[in-house]
Amino acid sequence: NMYLRQVYAPNRGLCVKANRADATSKTLISADSSALGKAIKTISSFNFSDDSKLNKDKFSKTLKSFTDAYNYTISSSNTNKEGKIAVTSKKIKQLTSKYEDELKSLGISVKDGYMSISSTASTNISPDKYEELFGKDSEYMKELSKYAKKMNRTINYSI
Repeated sequence: NMYLRQVYAPNRGLCVKANRADATSKTLISADSSALGKAIKTISSFNFSDDSKLNKDKFSKTLKSFTDAYNYTISSSNTNKEGKIAVTSKKIKQLTSKYEDELKSLGISVKDGYMSISSTASTNISPDKYEELFGKDSEYMKELSKYAKKMNRTINYSI
């Protein structure tokens, strides 16, 4: 989708599964962790407190692009045997597991470290519930952003 392509810029081609097959592990991890960082910034920038101003369609697509970037990051980092990358990937999964109940209450399930969104997640839940987990002051977003940056710096340093 357009929102996923935006967070993957300038590596837009890597947000399509068919294009990922020929990319190196390091290229994928670099693109994925960078996209995750951008997706975190994008979703955290929503004004959740004013339901009348929240564009639910845009939020729904942004949430989907966030979970896709997250899942791609987990997938690509799982294939890398670089010690720091593996440790950071494990920490991302542990962090998400820590917030699994909160995510589930928002219609986002977590299985084996990967996220899955229910089709009604962003339409049936009040926006202020999302602010707690995805807002700019959210501990989850701050920690996840820290790990995405760390992974990106580590892989870019080793390329």
